[in-house]
Amino acid sequence: MAKQYVIRGTHWGYNDQVFYPSGSYIHSTFDNKAAAIKRLETLEVAHWRETDFGETEVFCYGGKALYDKINEFTLKECNIKILDSNNPRESYIPSQLSKKAVLELIKIADLEAYSLVVYDETIKYYALYFLKQKRYLSITEFEQDSVELIYSESIAELTKEAEELKELISYDYFDDKTIKIKGTLPEISDNPTALAEIISQKKGLVYSEDPAYLEIKPKIKLFFLVNDLLKKPLFEIRTVDIQQIQKLEEKLLDDMYDGEC
Repeated sequence: MAKQYVIRGTHWGYNDQVFYPSGSYIHSTFDNKAAAIKRLETLEVAHWRETDFGETEVFCYGGKALYDKINEFTLKECNIKILDSNNPRESYIPSQLSKKAVLELIKIADLEAYSLVVYDETIKYYALYFLKQKRYLSITEFEQDSVELIYSESIAELTKEAEELKELISYDYFDDKTIKIKGTLPEISDNPTALAEIISQKKGLVYSEDPAYLEIKPKIKLFFLVNDLLKKPLFEIRTVDIQQIQKLEEKLLDDMYDGEC
């Protein structure tokens, strides 16, 4: 198996009190495991040296037992107590703490900004692309400055994830509006008989003969039912690899910022 070693970074959410993990993104990919680990450790240490980890969820609500364990460790390593059990806020890693010790501290706290995931380089993943909108299905968190592409190793799993995001698809991709496709069934479908049968069985699908059009309520289950029967489908299921996923997420993030301007 050809392996890709992928460093995933954590998106951090904020709830007006603490920072908490809120999704992840592909930071970088490597063919060599040792190189990936070296880069991950560098990123991890740099992140926590610059971050007030007292405002993270695990430290803010960790409790006295965790605070004591952390203080015991830092006292041993550099003779500095970094957490106050009564007020763990504004807690930075001492510069005297070595890189190795910082990595050990992160393990003690069970708090990682980056993780290493191994992928099979030969595996292709599936993603949903809406043609009219020219957009991949993704989750955007504006407050966290994060965009996460939705993809899966199987079409069945991708379909399941899309159904779980049915409200997001309805509102964010179709403005919760009914889709109207003009034309007779033979004009809009290469298999009008099969399409007519589905229309007769499913609520949310309405066909009018005069004027001729098909109405589809913005529900992902209906999209999957009729999509393959339409001459102009609503979406495509596209294959993507890890490198493409990384580039797509970067572009989605850039597009998000452009949309805010």
